[in-house]
Amino acid sequence: MINKKINLSNNITEKVLLVYLVILAFFILGTAIYSGVLILDDVEHIHASWLVWQGKIPYRDFFEHHHALLWYLFAPITAVFYNQAIIVYVAKFLTLIVSVLTFYYFYKIMVKFVTDRMSALFALGIYFSNWPALIGVSQFRPDNYMLFMQILGIYYFFEYLETQKRRNLVISFGAFFLAFMFLQKILYFFLPMGLAGLYLLYKHKVLWTDVFWACLFPLAAAFFYLGYLYFTGSLKVYYELNWLINMLHPKLYYDKKILFFSWYIWLQVALAFVSVVLWFAKGNIYFKIFSLFFAVEFIFKKFVFCPYPQYLMPLLMAGAVLSGKLLAYLTECKKYVVWIIVVLMEILLVDMYSKYRVMANNRSLLGYEYPLLKYVLDHTKEDEYLLNGYGKVFNLYRRNIYYYWFSLERVGVLDKELFDRADEPDLNEAIKTYHPRFIYMKDYYDDFYLMKNKKVKIVHEFDKTLVEKMYKPTEFEYLYELKERY
Repeated sequence: MINKKINLSNNITEKVLLVYLVILAFFILGTAIYSGVLILDDVEHIHASWLVWQGKIPYRDFFEHHHALLWYLFAPITAVFYNQAIIVYVAKFLTLIVSVLTFYYFYKIMVKFVTDRMSALFALGIYFSNWPALIGVSQFRPDNYMLFMQILGIYYFFEYLETQKRRNLVISFGAFFLAFMFLQKILYFFLPMGLAGLYLLYKHKVLWTDVFWACLFPLAAAFFYLGYLYFTGSLKVYYELNWLINMLHPKLYYDKKILFFSWYIWLQVALAFVSVVLWFAKGNIYFKIFSLFFAVEFIFKKFVFCPYPQYLMPLLMAGAVLSGKLLAYLTECKKYVVWIIVVLMEILLVDMYSKYRVMANNRSLLGYEYPLLKYVLDHTKEDEYLLNGYGKVFNLYRRNIYYYWFSLERVGVLDKELFDRADEPDLNEAIKTYHPRFIYMKDYYDDFYLMKNKKVKIVHEFDKTLVEKMYKPTEFEYLYELKERY
């Protein structure tokens, strides 16, 4: 009789979770349409991919401070959809597919290795109840592709521990290496995985011979890539832009270096730590690895550097594994917990719907940003220049004037000060000399100076008289088009 009551309670809980996840799925599809593309990153990475397709070498020929794998993989797609603004939707759709694969393997890890189906459903619900996670799954950033390879690597590492088949370890190490080639943030994860790996080697759960074979692809690929950077004359620049400059960021963001944690993130963190306290000692090796993963991510993201929502994704995912297990346990032991969770779900859905409405009304691709991209492409020739402005990158398929083609308010300023590798952009001289067809006339502030001193310091300023003489305003705010006589 007791077992029947528990099963009935579990069935109700599972149905509630499934309904909640279906609602979240609609939110995800909606945010894929309405979350906007001119947040810098989306167009930045599309344009960088196009530059790669044009034969340009990252770091040497154009400014960037991210790892380059995403651009090389996406470069052929920019050619297929050349000169079409629809490329932004293509990028979003492909990223959404990758995110679906990520959470497919995440679910398999939960069910097969860490806990059970109920805990897995709770974990998915917990993760996607975070607004940053909800809107992030379709944004064209290397973070999503790094996360996919990270989860894929974890899955096959756990498969190796179960089966002792070398092939699984080879796939796992290969996936971790590709995650690193997408984005260097994966290094946070290598600390807990390295500690777990050393322990498992000591316990003979992982064999040295298998590690040797699993390391061959990452080492060979790394050697090849470093050789490519060296022979193209971009190795030194790669090191300076991807490592030296990025390592300075925690000092330069001052009080903005740690993102504000919402009440819901703190709740998830608290539940995850309770789960660790309850089950770390008696949990299986997979639970222990996720516990270490979560603890390291929390320390780095709360006390070292986490300025933007996408930095939270690995922390939220590891925390969802742990807190999902705890909520599944509580709902099985105490039936009233289910109704508390239902109330919490309703609160979260109302909050997400209000944010969704604001986003859909103010940042709709259909209402502003997609038409801007299409308008620029339709009114420019292939050999014409564009000039991005502060906080906006709208150049998909046209020429840049300077090496520093974006981030003139942050990393470009820092790189110029430290290494002086290219001419400093002069916006007004660029207008006089190159006559860019479109400019985004918003002066560049030094964001690092603003964070430190709470004062505005303009580093690149448009000559308003010059702009009025040579350009005419468009229907889009700050976007100006060259007059016909020029």
